[in-house]
Amino acid sequence: MNMQRQPLRKLTKAYLVKFFRNKELAYEEWIVITDGVRRVVNNYSVIEMILRANYEEQRELADALCELDSANRDINMFLKHLAIECNIVGRFESSQTEALLKAG
Repeated sequence: MNMQRQPLRKLTKAYLVKFFRNKELAYEEWIVITDGVRRVVNNYSVIEMILRANYEEQRELADALCELDSANRDINMFLKHLAIECNIVGRFESSQTEALLKAG
């Protein structure tokens, strides 16, 4: 069973990378206030967190993104929701994410 899951892990991550690369989402920042502290979060940092997530989380997020995309929903609004719900703080190096998305 473990041997079957390994290819699925790779396929799920490859799907997510391709999904975000094809979407060509414009950079967006959001101000998130948690516990009275104002933080700036951007969509590229959320994408980076998705790409670093464990397989089970990636699978769930891939399913949600597929459904949202099929319904022609705003993907950045979903990423903002994730940022708020997961309390993602700080900034990631967006150049790393951009390079990964370009490389596929």
